[in-house]
Amino acid sequence: MKLLKARSEALPSFREVKALLENQSKSGDKIQRLRTDNAKEYTSSEFKRLLADSGIRHELSAPYTPQQNGLAERINRTLLNKVRAMLFQANLPQTLWGEALLAAVFIYNRSPHSYLQYKTPYEARLSKKPDISNIKVWGSISYLKQPNPASKLDSRATSGVLVGFGHNQYKVYIPSTSKLLFTRDITILEGQFLTDGDQNLASSKPTSQVDANVPTEPIGKLVDLETTSGASHRATSEVPSVAGTPASPDPDAETLSQHSSDTSADELAFLLFNSVEQQDKDPISYTEAMQRPNKANWQQAMQKEIADLSAQNTWQRTKLPPNRKVLKGRWVYKPSSMQMAQSTSSRLDG
Repeated sequence: MKLLKARSEALPSFREVKALLENQSKSGDKIQRLRTDNAKEYTSSEFKRLLADSGIRHELSAPYTPQQNGLAERINRTLLNKVRAMLFQANLPQTLWGEALLAAVFIYNRSPHSYLQYKTPYEARLSKKPDISNIKVWGSISYLKQPNPASKLDSRATSGVLVGFGHNQYKVYIPSTSKLLFTRDITILEGQFLTDGDQNLASSKPTSQVDANVPTEPIGKLVDLETTSGASHRATSEVPSVAGTPASPDPDAETLSQHSSDTSADELAFLLFNSVEQQDKDPISYTEAMQRPNKANWQQAMQKEIADLSAQNTWQRTKLPPNRKVLKGRWVYKPSSMQMAQSTSSRLDG
């Protein structure tokens, strides 16, 4: 399925589809006939020459008689019904009809049909069952990682709407900018759609569920829109921002004023610890951690991390295969924000 911006793109697009279908055919099948209406893009001299050189018989329906091309017309009606329902359910503008159509065709080709003995068109064409693990509810609210936040306290997630499935990525529509982005790291809130007051998601904040699942990989570029593997999710945490708080020249005073009214004693202790002790920043290596006054806490945290990994059978000792290199790991040192200031935690990254 390919969307055309102009009728003049019909000929080059047909060349691409013809080459793709014949190249994918394991038995060497070729297109034998093409049935269309009398539109000018199908009756041009260049189009006729291509069909003649390829040995393809062109069957034209009579003018204003779509009944003679009933198979194509019926599929068009089926797809249009799907597109209309998808746009209404997701409460998205009609300008996204093309994205809805691509998704509808993607699902249609991976759905069983009675005239194919309840096989999918994908399986009938390629002789293998399709991977449908990547298909999610179209139009669902989604959150993808913000790769370059302006500051450490800015949101780490960008809100959008799922509008496409890719080979190893998803296509997301960003209502606040009216742009389409591709990402493999995404949290999809399946079945949750925009409301009339949510067309601009720029000011909305991810829920606690999304904050706990913001992925950590960079956004990539879509490679293929046929199949995809599932999106990966990794946990992180963020310091919540407070809207409507006036700017303060003293960042420490601003931090305390924002949280003093609705923060528990443990969290206040953590804020005080961050405003004073953390001016030296967290240790970035084992050597640096062992030079800190609280090195005993770091040692205890590392021992606990190793014990937890061993209890879960995370690794298995083995000999290094020939011509292979060992991937080094590193410790990540962070204070535990939901406990008292003296509490610490560490994580072993492979």
